[in-house]
Amino acid sequence: KIPISNWLVSVLRDLYGVTDIALVPNAVDRSMFFAAPRDKNPRPTASMMYSGKAFKGTDTSLEALRLARQTLPDLHLVAFGTERPAPGLPLPPDTTYHLSPPQASLRDIYAASDLYLFGSRVEGFGLPVLEAMACGCPVVATRAGCAPDFVVPGKSGHLVDADDPQAMAKAILDMRLQKLTGLEREKLRADYEALLERIAYYQSVLASEAMRMDLIKAELQEIREKYADARRTHIEY
Repeated sequence: KIPISNWLVSVLRDLYGVTDIALVPNAVDRSMFFAAPRDKNPRPTASMMYSGKAFKGTDTSLEALRLARQTLPDLHLVAFGTERPAPGLPLPPDTTYHLSPPQASLRDIYAASDLYLFGSRVEGFGLPVLEAMACGCPVVATRAGCAPDFVVPGKSGHLVDADDPQAMAKAILDMRLQKLTGLEREKLRADYEALLERIAYYQSVLASEAMRMDLIKAELQEIREKYADARRTHIEY
């Protein structure tokens, strides 16, 4: 079994008893998702994906924005999605909304944002997290999908519990106050490059039987050196 996030690893292991697991995270196209370093926006800007599906947690992200605006009233939202906002789940009146934007436009949205909001309750992976990071945009995310694997709290973003808009709002304000959006962009990009190198290594291991055998031999040798005891009995014939 080859899951793409540690969350799926835990599901396979804990719910289905699967132990033959090789974690290989998704990656993004770096020729498509990238951005030049820049300073913070004069008007703080958050971006997010809009979805009416309950598990995506759009309601949590919007409530967090409402709470954060009590302290940062000029906080602007740029959202995108494949559906028009529903009356029961409206966006703030001054939101900039992109309906079914092309990939190049997504890159521009991420690159022009001071932070990206990821409010999913459950998620197999959540590729926008990596897309945003590839464009130098820190992420405020719930502990769902790939977010716990890649978001380094205080460096590339913040992690909060699902269904906790108060914690998400605080994270939004903390990021703005800590100026992570401007001063940490190069560190964020370096972290992302390191993640890509790790993913490429995992993929090369999967593609090479020789590499897999070398890893198995090395692990067996380590186990032998750590736990093997000298024979304590002598057998005579």
